[in-house]
Parts: sequence; structure tokens; C-alpha cells
Amino acid sequence: MKKIVTIITALVFSITTFAWADPNAELQAAYKKKDYKQVFNIASKFAKKGDPAGEYILGQLYLNGQGVKKSPKKSYEWHKKAADKNHAGAQYFIGMMKANGIGTKKSYKSARQWFLKAEKKLPDAQRDLGVLYEQGLGVKKSMSKAITWYEKAANGGMVDVQLMLAERYLKGSGVKKNGKKAKKYAKQAAKMGHPAGNYILGVMYANGQGVKKNEKTAAAYLKKAAKKGFPSAVYDLGVMYLQGMGVKKNPTKAFEYFNKIAQKGHPQAQLMLGDLYHDGVGVKKRYKNAVKWYKKAADKGVPHAQYSMGAMYANGTGVKEDYNKAKQWFEKAAKKGHPGAKPALEEIKQLQQKK
Repeated sequence: MKKIVTIITALVFSITTFAWADPNAELQAAYKKKDYKQVFNIASKFAKKGDPAGEYILGQLYLNGQGVKKSPKKSYEWHKKAADKNHAGAQYFIGMMKANGIGTKKSYKSARQWFLKAEKKLPDAQRDLGVLYEQGLGVKKSMSKAITWYEKAANGGMVDVQLMLAERYLKGSGVKKNGKKAKKYAKQAAKMGHPAGNYILGVMYANGQGVKKNEKTAAAYLKKAAKKGFPSAVYDLGVMYLQGMGVKKNPTKAFEYFNKIAQKGHPQAQLMLGDLYHDGVGVKKRYKNAVKWYKKAADKGVPHAQYSMGAMYANGTGVKEDYNKAKQWFEKAAKKGHPGAKPALEEIKQLQQKK
């Protein structure tokens, strides 16, 4: 079982759109129809009366160019009006615009002030306060303070942060390794319906990382993630069925799992299909099919697939024997560091010399 992959590499400031804050039925209907001109007209009426929700909506429309010509400056102005009236969403967006220099002068210190105003109602602001402290933007760099804010955001339901913390506590990246916390945040994400949460839990139990190793429990979590189409979980289940890890050994089922994601372009699954067709495991032996899948994976740069293509041409298996093509594939595999590629190249050279 392979080790956990990086699910979230970094948290970055990004402009996202919140749902409209005003419950007015007419406005909601216009928004659902994506009739942004009508949304603009309705929101303008509210905004003229000084309603912060209407002002916030106008800020969003100008920001995204919906129903009106895009204008970051006007977006900032309308958001600011609403933010000054303690509209949490507007306060958050003022912080985002300050952090990115959109419609206003860039200022991380000012962004932090606005995030602090919004954080009690919006976990998004808590997350971004974590980003500021982790990267030392407008504040003194502090990983401990960053983690405090990240944990608040995670406990507030932010799935991306839950997954990030689960991975960090599992690997000890920026924090001390803590299996209990890794499990806690992975479970939070899983309960929120994100398959990556179940995948992390599956990998933890499969490898005994932060928890007692239990392959049956690992398989159960991976199945939950696989049901939602999470590629890594589907692949790992294929491996488990192929080897009989936590499940009854079933090469046919393993083939089905690999085939499911190989068809969608998963390079490692394509390599596995090549091997299964080559050896007749879980499927009838078909060398031509093996070549087909090896080629797909090899074209994506998978070293072992490139080596296998070389071997197929060298032996005339599934393709016409061709030492030149075999040599080309072995050379590609050798450049990627495949251990068997260089000896294979020497063997091909000797065979060519004999001819």
C-alpha cells in the first residue's frame, strides 16, 4: 500500500462567492435563474435604503461582472459600505480584496484586521488568518498561531482545512505528529461527505500510521471513498483485492477496480491492467491488450510501463519483434531511473551485434 499522497499542498487567498445574504424571495428567484440584471435591480433598491445585504450583493456583482460591468473599485466601495455595518460576508471580502490588492491598495495588515472582524461568523476568515500567520504576511510568522486558527476553521466545518490538518498531523508537517488529531480531522472531513477523509483513514489503518494497523478497517474506509469515485481509493482497493489484504483475494474484482480508473486515464492503473493482461490474472491473457495499456501508461511517463514496452518489443510479445523500438523504450525508462533498463539496453546491443 502506498503512502498517503498530498491532498492539499497549500492554502492560498482566493476570491469565492457566498450565497446572497438577503432572503427576499424575488431576489432569490432571479439569482436561481441567473438573471443577474434583475438581481442587480433588486439589490440596488435595497442598497439605496442603506441595507447592508443589498450593498454586499452589489459588491459581489461588480466583483464578478454579473448583471453589470466588472469593476473591482466599485465592488470594494459597496463591500466597504456593508462591512462598516458589520456585515460579516462583506468584512471577509474586504479582507480578501486587501490581501489580493483588488479594487484597493494591497495590505496584509489591513486584511488581518478585517478577517478578525469576520472570524466569529465565518470560518473562512479563520482559515485565512492561519495563512497570514503561517506565511508571515502582515504579522510575525508563527506556526503555532497559524495552527490555532486552522483548527478553529476546521472545527467550524471547513473541509479543505480538515484535510490539510489531517495530513499535517499524520506526517508531522509543521506540527508534531499526532495520530489522534489526524484521525479526528480526517473523520470530520468524512462526515462532511468528502471522500478524501475516508481515504486518509483507509491509508492510516492500512499502514498503521497514527492508529493500530487493521487492513479490514482500511478496506472499509477505502470502499466508502471509492463509492464516491476517489481515484486513489479505487486503485488501492484494486491492490487489496489483488493481494488479499483486508478482503478476500479476488483478482477479477481487482481487475474491475483497476479498469474503472484506467479508463479515466489513471497511469498506475493502466500499468496494472497491462500486467494483468500480460499474466492472465483476473482476466484472460491477451498480449495485445497488455501492450495497449502499457503504452498508455508509458506515454504518461511511468518508468515501469516504458520498461515493459521495451520488453514487449524485445521479445515480440503482442507486437512484432523490433530491437530498435525496444531500445527506444528502454532508454526512456533508463532516464527515469528504472533499475532494469540499463542492463536491458546492454542486452539489446549484444543481440543487435549478433545479427
